[in-house]
Amino acid sequence: VFGLTDLMKAAAQMIGSGGLGSAYKAVMANGVAVVVKRARDMNRATRVAFEAEMKRLGGIRHANLLPPLAYHYRKDEKLLVYEYIPKGNLLYVLHGDRSVDYAALDWPTRLKVTAGVARGAAFLHAELAAAGHDVPHGNLKSSNVLLDGTFQPALSDYALVPVLTATHAAQVMMAYKAPECVGSHGKPSRKSDVWSLGILTLEVLTGKFPACRQGRQGTNDLAGW
Repeated sequence: VFGLTDLMKAAAQMIGSGGLGSAYKAVMANGVAVVVKRARDMNRATRVAFEAEMKRLGGIRHANLLPPLAYHYRKDEKLLVYEYIPKGNLLYVLHGDRSVDYAALDWPTRLKVTAGVARGAAFLHAELAAAGHDVPHGNLKSSNVLLDGTFQPALSDYALVPVLTATHAAQVMMAYKAPECVGSHGKPSRKSDVWSLGILTLEVLTGKFPACRQGRQGTNDLAGW
């Protein structure tokens, strides 16, 4: 329902900045709202390989996954376009201002969120195993869990390790924070995603914030604890 020209003319508002780049909410003239992520470190793959990965991810369908709607390739910058989810991410609901959304996070709702995340991750592992993805998600954390109006979770920013430069992936991707990846010879795997799921589950249960800094220990850091 829109093209690149419509996107470039859209009213844009910055809504976040993370390890993969900046995110903007863009509202087209026809009222369609999307999230556009600008990434500068996705130069590991050739253009052909990058486009093949994006088309593969765009074809994945699951209730607990948020696939990209579109992409734009430039050598020095990539744009990934996603559906806009008004409630935002689990990180903000858990640790942001104590709004009505936080008050609604009773135990059944937290279980619903965690189970949905697990279902989405399991589907990714099954779907992408045949495609040779050693780390099917790679960046499983609360800021990449989007919540709809009924608190149904959808995972985003998954399966991007093959297109990121190795140095940048090691710096920003959650899977690289797993204990087996700490050090110069550490390499993430499917098990690193499982560790990430464990940390996210503990975050939902305890309300503690996972700093996930390599080598850091202490009761104030969920991952170290």
